[in-house]
Formats: sequence, structure tokens, C-alpha cells
Amino acid sequence: MNAAVAHARRRHPTARWPAPIDGLRQRMTQYLALHGARHPAVAASLLEVRGRVGCDVDEFAHRLGIEPDLLRRAEAGEVSAARLPGRLRRMVSST
Repeated sequence: MNAAVAHARRRHPTARWPAPIDGLRQRMTQYLALHGARHPAVAASLLEVRGRVGCDVDEFAHRLGIEPDLLRRAEAGEVSAARLPGRLRRMVSST
């Protein structure tokens, strides 16, 4: 991230009032479950982590050394935590 973007993020009002992440993750899990995701908690956790990092799917997958398609399927709730590669599995278990 360049210096101008970092400066803008620090000045933004939401930097002083962090979002209630637990509540957002729970609502995302419910939403995904209602829309047919088989593993909604996994998907919601991965979406939260990627959102905090601020990357798109391709960039985040590249950083983790995994295929973007795997990340897309996991974020859609199609992949269980047990079938995720180690780094992704640890992200899901730590949230």
C-alpha cells in the first residue's frame, strides 16, 4: 500500500470506530447459510480475513501460494475447513 492510501485510511472516520467484526462475521455466516453455502462459517471467516488485508481474490491467493479458484470456492462456502491448505485452515481456526 502506498503512503497516500495509508494516510487516507488513518484519517478516515472508520479508523477511529472499528467495525464490530464478530457481529459482521455472524451475519455473513447466516446470509451464506440462507443462500445455500455448505460451509458458511468457513466462507465468512475467509472473507473477513481477506477484507482486513484489503486484497482481491487473485492477489490474496498469490500471497498465500494457492490457486485463486480454491480461494473462490472456499469463500463461496464450497470447501470445508478440513480440506483447506494449512495456511487457510489456520486463518479459519484463528477467527
